[in-house]
Amino acid sequence: MKILSLDTSATPVFAAVEVGKDNQIQNFHIRVLEQSRGLSRDIISAISGALEEAGWSLDDLDAIAVGLGPGSWTGLRVGLSTAKTLAQTRNLPLLGIPTFDAFASDVFLANHRLQYAVAPCRAGEIYAKSWQAGERILTLQNAADEIQSAAQTVYVMGLEGQNAARQITDLLPDDNKTQVIEITPQDIAKNLALLAVERLRNGERDDPLSLNPLYLAPSSAERVRAEKLARENQ
Repeated sequence: MKILSLDTSATPVFAAVEVGKDNQIQNFHIRVLEQSRGLSRDIISAISGALEEAGWSLDDLDAIAVGLGPGSWTGLRVGLSTAKTLAQTRNLPLLGIPTFDAFASDVFLANHRLQYAVAPCRAGEIYAKSWQAGERILTLQNAADEIQSAAQTVYVMGLEGQNAARQITDLLPDDNKTQVIEITPQDIAKNLALLAVERLRNGERDDPLSLNPLYLAPSSAERVRAEKLARENQ
């Protein structure tokens, strides 16, 4: 299956991924944007570049896989809007995958180990997902306390170049067995495609009109509005 795989929750990544019958990656071409400020301007050229390197057009695709976050409010909005538009205009199946699931799929599916996926949120806080509690916003200390209370080794997964996972482990005692796993944009793109193909083979797809990002934190405009209302009600 030929999949367009994209995630814009943090470092924007776009890839043309071909998945064989045995779930092996047979073709993989990726574009990674170093910064997200120009995402709305650069997203189409990045997608086109990945497809061109694979020798594909949009007509060759079997589906679109898109990361749902959590992460950047603006990044998720731009990425999901683009994926929805392409899916609708090209009549392609759209598969929304929580981004942290793409962090974890390789290790989790192979070993069924206790995992904790994290990404930066606001100052002193992180987005976190454990496979017991789902996606949440936690303080660094609360995350460290949860990990410390686990009875077995915890694998803390964070995106390469981000420091959320290291910030948590720095709060743990030296004898803690926690291990940090750095996830690359390439890992995310490949795992999104693999998870999307698994859902497709089960006859699943998402409705572009109702699919929404995992917005755990309010946007800047919403926070400003809430602060203004709070001041007015004092």
